[in-house]
Amino acid sequence: MQEFILLSRMIGMQSNSRSSRAPMEMLAAANRIQESTNQIQYVRFFDDFPVQPLSNLWTDTTQAGFVEPKLFVVLTLTKVIQRCLLMTTDPGDLVLDPTCGSGTTAYVAEQWGRRWITCDPSRVAATLAKQRLMSADFDYYDLATRTKASAADSATRQCLM
Repeated sequence: MQEFILLSRMIGMQSNSRSSRAPMEMLAAANRIQESTNQIQYVRFFDDFPVQPLSNLWTDTTQAGFVEPKLFVVLTLTKVIQRCLLMTTDPGDLVLDPTCGSGTTAYVAEQWGRRWITCDPSRVAATLAKQRLMSADFDYYDLATRTKASAADSATRQCLM
């Protein structure tokens, strides 16, 4: 049995243990050993690992300044809706928004490949959402329609000649 002194107290170490005296002295000098009733324990700190404590606070979605233009009185930021949709749905899922307002939920659902149904009792809100969705530019539509449009244009040109 080896002996090790920690905080003026003699601690016995098993001779067959993986720990030897020199590393234990280094750990004690770095305040990495904690004494308990009948054993010693290694001390770890948060800074030892590249992690952050879990939190339910979304600091990256707060509105600081003029991030997006407000299209409607009660407008939820696109980033908040996007995070909620991506957490709870898969591509192709159906998203229902019974109070569409400016159509942010439908806009984000369309952007991320979700099917959507939206409605609003106000004609102003429904018209605003319709205008927003019809004038939006979605990347995958651009890619999908460009090849179809070019094929249709070439077929039309051949018919006219």
